Amino acid sequence: YLNELNKAVKSLVSEKRYAHILRVAEMAERLADHWKIDKEKAQIAAIGHDIAKQLTPDQLAIFGVPVERCHIALYETYPPVWHAFVGADLIKVKCDYWDNDVTSAIMWHTTGSESMTPLDKLIYVADFIETGRHHPFRLYLETLAFTSLDEACFGTAWCSIFSLLNKGAIIHPSTFACYNQ
Repeated sequence: YLNELNKAVKSLVSEKRYAHILRVAEMAERLADHWKIDKEKAQIAAIGHDIAKQLTPDQLAIFGVPVERCHIALYETYPPVWHAFVGADLIKVKCDYWDNDVTSAIMWHTTGSESMTPLDKLIYVADFIETGRHHPFRLYLETLAFTSLDEACFGTAWCSIFSLLNKGAIIHPSTFACYNQ
């Protein structure tokens, strides 16, 4: 299944985005090994996490995702995080794959949430600390991710909120919920 997903993702994203996805998958594998989390699910979630990143709701509908699953209002209000909420639906349509654990990890990889599973936390953190990221806390958070996944999630949420506030961007409520948890 992973080969089919890889092909689907590679066909829908830029080379730069695909390179990011591969780095997230590498970090997710390292974290899954360390925390004894299902490595196959971690790989699937990591490869699939940005499948819809460069699409619009109209493009998603063309691929066959039902309009009610395209979250158009979310796209209009929070365009940078919209892809997380529709990615699993696109994987279902493109690859006929659905797993609730993977779906949850894909859904919360940009915002986090107040009740995350270990796999959710792993993908949320792996996306933020993959080796191509260049923010001042990356190395600290990478070290922390191998000490406490909960503290790494808190640090990731804090960094996200701080960065978004500095940009004057709208922050999704789930990011605050993740931070407060």
